[in-house]
Amino acid sequence: MDYTFDYSTWGLELVLQTEAYDYDWNMFSVFKEAETGYFYWIEEAGCSCNSPLEDVESKADFTRGTKQELMLAFSKWLDPGNYGNSLKPQGVDKTRYLEEIAKL
Repeated sequence: MDYTFDYSTWGLELVLQTEAYDYDWNMFSVFKEAETGYFYWIEEAGCSCNSPLEDVESKADFTRGTKQELMLAFSKWLDPGNYGNSLKPQGVDKTRYLEEIAKL
């Protein structure tokens, strides 16, 4: 699927997305469903041969949860042992993203 797809047709709004690109990329995208207040997120990584969100076909491709569950998932994603850590937020950027999630 084209990552420019209009997720509003599923009742979702993109509210936060990390952006880290090189020849590889690593991304954490957060959507919010206005009707329920639930958050949907997806963790992805790839190379120059594919694009973020291109394999998303339905809301079932995302993880759904509360803000607390989202913050826990994002914190785990930032763990230094996970793939592509050099492309993930570090230091001040990490704190900024966590603060932005807390405000959602």
